[in-house]
Amino acid sequence: MMIEHNVVERIPGLLPSLIPGERILLFADRNTWTAAGERLSEALGESHSVECCLLRDDSSGHIHASVDLVEEILSAYPDEYDGLAAVGSGTVNDLTRAVAHRRERPYFVLATAASMNGYTSAIVALLENGLKTTRAATPPVAVFADPLVLAEAPAELTLAGLGDLISKPYCGCDWKIASLVRSEYHCDVPDRLLSVPFALALDIFPKLADGDPEASRLQCAMAYQVSKEIGAMATVMEGKVDAILITGGIAHNPDMTGDIKKRVDFIAPVLIYPGEDEMRALAQNGLLLRSGKINAREYTGEKPLR
Repeated sequence: MMIEHNVVERIPGLLPSLIPGERILLFADRNTWTAAGERLSEALGESHSVECCLLRDDSSGHIHASVDLVEEILSAYPDEYDGLAAVGSGTVNDLTRAVAHRRERPYFVLATAASMNGYTSAIVALLENGLKTTRAATPPVAVFADPLVLAEAPAELTLAGLGDLISKPYCGCDWKIASLVRSEYHCDVPDRLLSVPFALALDIFPKLADGDPEASRLQCAMAYQVSKEIGAMATVMEGKVDAILITGGIAHNPDMTGDIKKRVDFIAPVLIYPGEDEMRALAQNGLLLRSGKINAREYTGEKPLR
C-alpha cells in the first residue's frame, strides 16, 4: 500500500514488479474517471497498452456490483489482458476484483474515497437474485491512494467510511472472545491500529447535541453501516429472523435507533434495550458468589474458558 501525493506518477514505474506484461484493463465510473482515472490512464499509456472500461450508472446515478454485471463485463472484454486496474472504492473495486478472480489475473487499486475498509479483502460482495452474497475473490497486489483525491471525495462517502471504522472494535471483541473460548489465534495488532482513529472518530458525537450538521451526517452514516450489517446477517440466515435487538449505550439515542429501525424493520420486529447493564451483572454475580451458588474463577487468558 502506498499513500502519498501524486502517487499516480509513481505507478508506471512500480507496476512491472507487480504485474508482468503491458496490457492493462482499467475500470472506473464517470466520477472516479474524473477524479483520478483519466490521469492514471495517461500516465500508464506511456509504458503500457491501456483499455478503459467506463462502468455505466443507472437512472438513479448508481452502479450496483452484481453477478449479472460481472458476466456482462466478461462477455464484453476477452481474456487478453495481463492485469487489471480499479479506480474507485467499493463498487468499482468489487467488480474489478470479481473479474480478476474469474480471469485469474492480478489487479491493483487506485483509491478515490475513504468510504470503506475492504480494499484488500479476499472476498467480494455481489448482488445475486436481489440478495447481496459474498464469495472468495482475488485481493489486489497493491493499493495506491493520493490524500488530496481522498479529501475531495463526496462527504457522504467519507462519513460512510467513518461509520465503518466505528464498527470495527466490536469485531475485535468478537475475535478476542473466540480466542478465549475456543483457543483461536488472536492478534492484537488490528486493535492497536484502530485505537487512535476510533477515539478521534468518537470526538464528533458530542457535537450531535448542538445540531452540528457534520455530526448529523456522521450519525446517518453510522446508522447506514449498522443497517447494512443487519441486512447482511439476515441473508445468511435465509431471512429466518425472529427479532432484531439493538443494545449498548448508543441505543439511548432515539434518532440513531429510529434511523436503523426504519431501514430494517421489514426483516423482523426491532426491539430496543438501551445500556449494557454491566454494573447490574457484576452485582448479581457478586451476590451469587457470596451465597455460595457459584465459585470464584480466575481468567488468565492462557487457557480457554470451560
